[in-house]
Amino acid sequence: SLSKPALALNVSGDIVPAPVDARMTASALTVAPTAQTLSLAGYELDAMGLKARGSLDASNWSDALSASGPLTVDQFSLRDLMAKLDIPLETADRDAMSRVSLKGEVAMNGNTASLRDMTVKLDDTTITGRAGMSDLANGVLDFNLNIDAINADGYLAPTAAPVEGEQGSAADAVVLDSETLRAFNANGAVNIGKFTFSGIESSNVQIGLKADGGNIRVNPSKANLYGGTYSGDIRIDASGARPTLSLNETVSGIDFNAFAATVMPDVPVHGILSGNVLMNGSGATTGEIKSTLNGTTRFDFSDGYIDNIDLWHSVQSILALADKEAPPAGTTPRRTEFEQLKGSARVVDGVVTIEEMIASVEHLDVTGGGVVNLNDSAVDVEVQAKIVEEEGKELLPRERNLLGFKVPVFVGGTIEAPSISPTKSVTSVVAQLAKRKLAGRLGLLGDEEGDGTTQGDVDDAVEQKKEELKDKVDEKAKDLLKDIFGRKKDRD
Repeated sequence: SLSKPALALNVSGDIVPAPVDARMTASALTVAPTAQTLSLAGYELDAMGLKARGSLDASNWSDALSASGPLTVDQFSLRDLMAKLDIPLETADRDAMSRVSLKGEVAMNGNTASLRDMTVKLDDTTITGRAGMSDLANGVLDFNLNIDAINADGYLAPTAAPVEGEQGSAADAVVLDSETLRAFNANGAVNIGKFTFSGIESSNVQIGLKADGGNIRVNPSKANLYGGTYSGDIRIDASGARPTLSLNETVSGIDFNAFAATVMPDVPVHGILSGNVLMNGSGATTGEIKSTLNGTTRFDFSDGYIDNIDLWHSVQSILALADKEAPPAGTTPRRTEFEQLKGSARVVDGVVTIEEMIASVEHLDVTGGGVVNLNDSAVDVEVQAKIVEEEGKELLPRERNLLGFKVPVFVGGTIEAPSISPTKSVTSVVAQLAKRKLAGRLGLLGDEEGDGTTQGDVDDAVEQKKEELKDKVDEKAKDLLKDIFGRKKDRD
């Protein structure tokens, strides 16, 4: 037993770039070698700007070491400590990790070690809970943490400036190394009050993580996000040479405009989004995974608009060109407002095929489908815009006369800059208008323009007239045959 022991060290070698002075004192040290017990009371450690204090009781050190005791580390700068150890540290926030402190209960028992009842101050963030290893031999992390608020972007490496003409982005260049992922083993949970990552702000975040030999699962994965909710089940299989990513994610009631402004500012769709994504892909980088994505998606936007496209003006222009008239002047801003825009799609190798799309737009009911290529952002979509009458909204005589008329509209360009070419639709519209005029000449329409006759009525009337004419031709043919055979019989 020693009273007020003190120890001064000068450490040098490969572990430190320059000699380091360290000093430790304690109020008492008691050791019982035969019983294999040790008690270190009231110790204080001062080294490299770190000041730690606490007590430690240990036993059974020759077999399965057991140790416990309180630990407090006063506030220090992790940035300065890493600089002293010659370890590079680059963060987007140059002040990140400059204020760190720790308090908790150290516990070690054989093959496990943890810091329990811990409180960590990391700059402006408070972290409580426990963290450690449930299997020291295999490096299995074990944790249950509660975080009040953190902006993770400040702790990431500074974003490199984009190079003109360079393809891809930093997000596509993230490397997923199978060997590294197979070596990562963990079982834990994290709850975060407020969380910012890649500019996306969320709250009430719940994350569960299990990783074992390259099989990684993040579940639950939940958050409140821009007025709505998110939930997901994310899996990575790194047992092979190329990691495989599987996603099952659902969003409900999210303000897509606020969300997209941070991560996809050029996407022209705005509104309240609900939907689901079931996807999988494989690759050594996030860019490779994106190009191999396969699966299905469902989307439902409400009370929104699409920038840079005025669908009603495009329909008016197509009809005017079909009548060999000048298109009407457009309005500003150029956008298509909708009450609802929903649909479903298949994804194969990063190419989205919209199988069913329905939209409710002023003066129009819209259906359609097409292709959106996530690899090069190309858009090739065709919609059928049916002219409808809405209470309290006026239509021009020509438009009213075409109630129910379906105008084909072709959307091209890119995701960021979609475009409509009215001239591509004119040929089809001219053919439909010609059928309508023919029906009018045959007396199949009402007596006045704007009488509400729909294109469906026209098609039905034309088909009915064709059947009537066919019946008349058949009757005439029968009468003719009877007359021919009747005369032949008289001659005989």
